[in-house]
Amino acid sequence: PIHLEYLRNMGVGATLTVSLVRAGRLWGLIACHHRVPRHASHEVRSACELLGRLASSLLAIKEESEDLEYKQKLKAVHLKLVEFMTGSDDLVSGLVQHSPNLLDLAAAEGAAAAIYLEGQWTLIGNVPSVDHIAALAHWLGAQPAFEVFSTSSLPSIYPPAEAFKDVASGLLAVSIPKSARNYVLWFRPEVVQTIRWAGNPEKSVRADDGGSRLHPRTSFELWKQIVHNKSRPWKGSELEAARELRKAIIELDLQRQFRAEQRARAAAEAATQARDHVLAVVTHDLKNPLNVFRLGLELLTSTTAELPAAAQSVAASVLPRMDSASRRMSGLIDDVLILAKIETGEHALESRDVQARDLLFDAHEMLEPLAAAKAITLRVEGGAQGGAVRCDRERVMQVFSNLLGNAIKFTPRGGEVTVRFERGRDEAIFAVRDTGPGMPAADLPHVFDRFWQARKTARQGAGLGLAIAKGLVEAHGGRIWVESTEGLGSTFFFSLPRDSVG
Repeated sequence: PIHLEYLRNMGVGATLTVSLVRAGRLWGLIACHHRVPRHASHEVRSACELLGRLASSLLAIKEESEDLEYKQKLKAVHLKLVEFMTGSDDLVSGLVQHSPNLLDLAAAEGAAAAIYLEGQWTLIGNVPSVDHIAALAHWLGAQPAFEVFSTSSLPSIYPPAEAFKDVASGLLAVSIPKSARNYVLWFRPEVVQTIRWAGNPEKSVRADDGGSRLHPRTSFELWKQIVHNKSRPWKGSELEAARELRKAIIELDLQRQFRAEQRARAAAEAATQARDHVLAVVTHDLKNPLNVFRLGLELLTSTTAELPAAAQSVAASVLPRMDSASRRMSGLIDDVLILAKIETGEHALESRDVQARDLLFDAHEMLEPLAAAKAITLRVEGGAQGGAVRCDRERVMQVFSNLLGNAIKFTPRGGEVTVRFERGRDEAIFAVRDTGPGMPAADLPHVFDRFWQARKTARQGAGLGLAIAKGLVEAHGGRIWVESTEGLGSTFFFSLPRDSVG
């Protein structure tokens, strides 16, 4: 009844409507009107239905043909973009610095794009400001996860887009799963549309005696509606092209990462070979001549009594310094060789059960003369606790030697150094505490780095002792750490796993 009233209001006495259907959906109508009643015969209606089906088929063929042609064009653009990305130093350059470029994948006319990869935005075409794009990307990140996102009316779902609707009323976005903020974005500007209606499309409701009923309009004068905040819609083939580009970017990025890892592995192998060569030089070309030098130095020292008095005075001054320097050099060579073996896994452990108290007292006995020479008290705590630790005794003593040696070195005369053992719930813990100057918090993360030294140590040693201690402890499956307060001293801890404790 509403439709019939609508037709009467228009002055129509007869109507015939033919539906145009595409892919099962209404695409449009052919409407025929007469001012006076007119009956259409069955043959006429059948003929109109046939014409409607024919028009629908031709419509489908035409749209599919146009769509196929457009898909082929986008496919050609896609292949060129993949070629450019493959041949460029970075993926972004391949997308924007050639022709065709990223814009051609989504109809370049009136479109623009932005890419966020590797920590920065790359812009092409007339786009919103970087701040606006960054805020939009943040908003996209809060949406449900997506591969492809599209809208032809961005301001209606993202109100801040009203500020840049003239360049970005439409948005097509693909997410690149390198991080939460990596996107390729296409923008389309606002297309102001004028829709012409046969009368105001607003429906009116009039109260009748029986209640309220909707009535169609009675005026059919031309009525214009201006539509804002909308862009040209995105086609399905454009969405598919964006999805294919996303897949290509991900695949190429993975390939580049793989090649980078291969290059890094090759560089690491070359560095290992170079290191092995250096170690061979250290072992044969430095160690052996140094041993010859030390033998000659010992011989020269033993014969100084036969030298003239003036020469004896010079020898007494020079030879001890030469001996000290040669010993330091020999120790440094030994440390480098040990550290290299630890890092390559060639430092085999000969583990057996050792009493924890024996390790403490052996460490005390080994370092006590050095402590006594500086009037430093060297204490042992926790030695009465029983229990065997399965370890390589010689290597653990080397750890104690490095830790206690450093503690004695940096503790002032008259100070105190304590070595302690305690059984933890999950591990056996050894500690070396000193009353030295301590270290600032900023230094603590670096103390076990190779060749690292705090500035105020005046370069005492080569900075390898703690790195070696760390490597030996970790070779046992344990851990090593330090606690320190400036002015109050430092405590170095190392542990062995619980299953190493008898």
